[in-house]
Amino acid sequence: LYLVGERDTASRLTRLGDATAAMPVWMPSPHQRYILFTSNRDQTDARERYVLPGIGEDIPDQRPPEIALLGSYEIYRLDTASGGISRLTYSTYSHRWPTVSPDGTRVAFEKRNNIYTASLAAADSDVTLVVGSPYTDTFPRWNPRFPHLIAFMRYRQDRWETWVYDLSARAESPVSPEETIDVLYPSWSPDGRFLVCQKKDPAGWRLVVYEVADTKGQLRRGAVLNLVASP
Repeated sequence: LYLVGERDTASRLTRLGDATAAMPVWMPSPHQRYILFTSNRDQTDARERYVLPGIGEDIPDQRPPEIALLGSYEIYRLDTASGGISRLTYSTYSHRWPTVSPDGTRVAFEKRNNIYTASLAAADSDVTLVVGSPYTDTFPRWNPRFPHLIAFMRYRQDRWETWVYDLSARAESPVSPEETIDVLYPSWSPDGRFLVCQKKDPAGWRLVVYEVADTKGQLRRGAVLNLVASP
């Protein structure tokens, strides 16, 4: 992992030898000194292989590049002040895509194509299945303002979709049900009302913003704004 600053300056945060550090995410205030990430440093068995969703598909006249992670991945916490690293999860199966609740007490992650939450104080003993379905569910993103909302990606009907799960109502809702192409990698706006996603169309990839929640955190289906179109 590297920390990139102004003028593209970078400082190295981890030195794990042959192991990989991936999927970093900052913890929210007042815990900003900590970064959660996944690594195979304690289980580098190359028989387990994970290909990142939607990477390098359909590039004209080229063989699509494949980005894969080898080994079993667990969640770690990095103290950027001291450089100390502590392991949070211990499991037979990989934990991927950590994301932290707004109060910094819980973590959501993907394991075996389902979305779970756990207490950061006891990530292996306080685990709750949040989203379990016959599909592939991954890439949870916790809303920074409304703690009851978690966005995630779902693969079904041969495409990636973006959904939102309401922890209070115990209900899930598609963000873009009318889409027939991939909509993936959601990221919340700071006010918790909008999701920016990567959307695939015949011209390539572009960024699209979906209005998802009102000012009180109630789910809604609002306007769609196209931000960036690929050349």
